[in-house]
Amino acid sequence: MKKLLILLSFALVLFLAACGETTDESKEVSNVETTDSQSAGTEEPEEESNEDVEEGTESSYDQVLIDSETAKITLESISTVEDTTWDEEYHLIKLLIENKSDKTITVQTDEVSIDGLMVTDDVWFSEDVAGGRKANGEMQIQVFDGDLPPLEEELEMLLLVIDNDTFDTIDEEKVNIEIK
Repeated sequence: MKKLLILLSFALVLFLAACGETTDESKEVSNVETTDSQSAGTEEPEEESNEDVEEGTESSYDQVLIDSETAKITLESISTVEDTTWDEEYHLIKLLIENKSDKTITVQTDEVSIDGLMVTDDVWFSEDVAGGRKANGEMQIQVFDGDLPPLEEELEMLLLVIDNDTFDTIDEEKVNIEIK
């Protein structure tokens, strides 16, 4: 009984301490000095430079990969990108995803291979699309511990359309893309 009384007293003290009043102090700034390199908004902002990112030849496709009651997924292009700033190289696959349902879906890939070589662990792709909307998805295939395999003949993958609420697979399509 004593332990219960001590515990209740301690809880009451914590509760009352949390109900304290807070004050907000604000100070007025009377003067701001700028240096020559920081003029008062007269300089234009610097544009980001993409000169270190070189996109190789981009092949356009406009190939429908999935067209079901739930989703339509169209392959737009495939390219190889070299980023000298970060010393990385990757294959970039651009997809247009249209959600035909009223639920949010997630599109992912599995069992991805380049010219017969499995690269599933090197793929970065998961795109959420709200009901009745479209999204531009970009799948990257990037190898961190070795050389990027050349994409010369075919790209094969399993495309998954997943219900975002239940995580159930709605559509699943084995896709084989002949490289141009």
